[in-house]
Amino acid sequence: MIAGQLALVTRALPDAHRTTERLSARGVPSLITPMLEIIAVPHVLPPRQDFDALVLTSAAAVRTVDTTALAGCTALCVGEGTARAAAAAGLDVILDADGDARALAHAIQSRSTGAGRRLLHLSGRTIAQDMRALLGPQIELRRIVVYEARMVTALDQDLRAALMARRVAALTLHSRRAASAFAALIRQAELADHLTGAVAVAITARVAPPIADLCTIRVASEPTDRAVVDLVASVFGIGRAGPASNADS
Repeated sequence: MIAGQLALVTRALPDAHRTTERLSARGVPSLITPMLEIIAVPHVLPPRQDFDALVLTSAAAVRTVDTTALAGCTALCVGEGTARAAAAAGLDVILDADGDARALAHAIQSRSTGAGRRLLHLSGRTIAQDMRALLGPQIELRRIVVYEARMVTALDQDLRAALMARRVAALTLHSRRAASAFAALIRQAELADHLTGAVAVAITARVAPPIADLCTIRVASEPTDRAVVDLVASVFGIGRAGPASNADS
């Protein structure tokens, strides 16, 4: 354990709470400093008969729609957090691609009939990968924007205090836009030198570039929050956790 130091959790609420809970369970002190704010966007969902299944690449998409009319719909999810949110909202989750959009597209393409031919993608305004391009022309995909992830533009006082005291040993990065927002705030505040020695743990290599010149980058072994937490724990000198239970998968 690194005495007096902590890990920053930069993902948006409420997902940041789950990451901090996992870190706490591993004995890692943390500070939630969201770099993105989730804002619902006005939208109109098509009738149920117009699509066979939902494509969900973010838990935020589930939380920002009225899922009453979607109860029981087949949901094809990019990863564990999205699948958990979809199931909690009453959707029928039949696919979880372990956090990989390309793997999700491949799994959808592999389905011969039924769910997977006419898809409705509920997403944020900015997307990491274009599912329509990944799926190809043989599958009909309609995308509806249901939320916007706005970058935070002011440095939180708790974060500033942690940086000034040089208490930041690690930070989690779950999206490239969060990394961009964090890097911009640090440079604006002229606090880059206060990150010396800190390790940024990225959920995928794609997330890391915006912050690569500010601190050491390490990439999780798989694109899941559990893997991010494992790597942060290792930064603090804490060994790997035991096998995950079904509740944590």
